Amino acid sequence: HRVIPSYPAWAEEQGVVGTTRLYFTVASDGRVRSHIRVSLTSGYPELDRLAIEALREWRFAPALQSDESQYGIITFFFSLARG
Repeated sequence: HRVIPSYPAWAEEQGVVGTTRLYFTVASDGRVRSHIRVSLTSGYPELDRLAIEALREWRFAPALQSDESQYGIITFFFSLARG
């Protein structure tokens, strides 16, 4: 299960784009653990926060052979739709 962060109206109105990269861990049950670290900021704290909030809602398949957590890195791109 994944949630895509919302693109705030103020960012769209101002033509703001940004990239947020997050480092996170996933518990053996597939839930994202609460400590998520920004490893690349968009330069806009609100965009970074929206990315973190979305990632907290993600669910991964449970680990089949291990009770250990796994780590991941994900990049969210905030950009204006063209079309």
